[in-house]
Amino acid sequence: MSSIVSKTFLFQLRSRQHPSSSRLLSTIAASAAVGAKHTGSLSPHHKQQHLFNYNYNYIQYKHFSDGAPKLNTDQHSEESTETSEEQTLSTFELMIRDRPPSILTTSFPNAAEEPYTTGQAWYVLQNHIAGGFQIRHEDVTALCNSVQPQSPKDSKLVQKVLLDLKRCNRFILSKELAGVSAKAMARGLLPSGGVDEATPYYKVQCGLFIGNAFLNKNTGLYVSLDTDVLVDTALNTLYSGLDGLRKEDNEKYEEQRKELLAEGRAISKTIFRYLLTRASTPTRNMKKRAKRKYLKCVRCCSGPSPQSIDVLVRICLLEEEELQKGLNAAFYIMNTYGKNAFLGKAMDETFAAVKEAEEKLAAQLQEENQGESDEGDDPEGEKDGEEK
Repeated sequence: MSSIVSKTFLFQLRSRQHPSSSRLLSTIAASAAVGAKHTGSLSPHHKQQHLFNYNYNYIQYKHFSDGAPKLNTDQHSEESTETSEEQTLSTFELMIRDRPPSILTTSFPNAAEEPYTTGQAWYVLQNHIAGGFQIRHEDVTALCNSVQPQSPKDSKLVQKVLLDLKRCNRFILSKELAGVSAKAMARGLLPSGGVDEATPYYKVQCGLFIGNAFLNKNTGLYVSLDTDVLVDTALNTLYSGLDGLRKEDNEKYEEQRKELLAEGRAISKTIFRYLLTRASTPTRNMKKRAKRKYLKCVRCCSGPSPQSIDVLVRICLLEEEELQKGLNAAFYIMNTYGKNAFLGKAMDETFAAVKEAEEKLAAQLQEENQGESDEGDDPEGEKDGEEK
């Protein structure tokens, strides 16, 4: 793309008067200037990307200026409507046809026969975005699909990809892609058979890893991951693993088991706060800049569901030795959820589990008080016997 062509084209744009001319003019000028300056030093793929950006902006301008169909306001005939639809479809078909292939497609042409690894995909994408180019959602989806079962390195790499893209590339995570990335991280931390074949310890590690990734605001999952996907990938897995650890009678890992149960209770309480916050219009307490930044990234506003409340409460109640702390966390979740009627009503099974835990705690306290009273009576009896 030469500077002469760009100057001629920009002169033609300036001669047209249209409401969208000023905005499109600056975009086209930028793409034309970059193409004229850097085309000689770029790779063939990047040259094609520059050419696509230039053609896309040109087609968009032509479509919204003199190329857009003008409907007859006096006579609303079917012919005019059909003509406008045909012109619009032809315009967007032209834009799609000129779109260059994905960087992963050009870098791995034999991917169907020789699949690439997650590390290889990220190496190619990292070099691509280093030049200031945006990354496609389909490329990140392909990277997540390349994660193999029982490969923790791939799961950690997916989290690193989300962190780097949000920090360096202005990447906005969609709701669908957030679900794909969460399932990819779970697949890398579990065996090929899934949750059923995993040991309790690996289930707990998987649930805690995805839960911490959701709580890390730099990944973008807290504003894009659906509640049902979070329950399936993190909370159910965490509850199953903690329940399995609780039933194991291994004194060697007693301290580790206590720490994991306490960590599960703490992360359940924090996840509930995050879900409740994003469903309760958090922008009303934000300043202008923070509000714009949040609204630009948010893609999912689903709050805690009755199923998620049930799992969160049951995780808190697994800590039998510190049942009072677990009950306090469960009461906090239940009472706060009950005050927000727009979120729904907790399940009957959840109330039954809390009531059962209360009765169990009352029985424990009664046994402790009875034991203390018995210990207090024995020394007095011994003293009386000695005096006689």
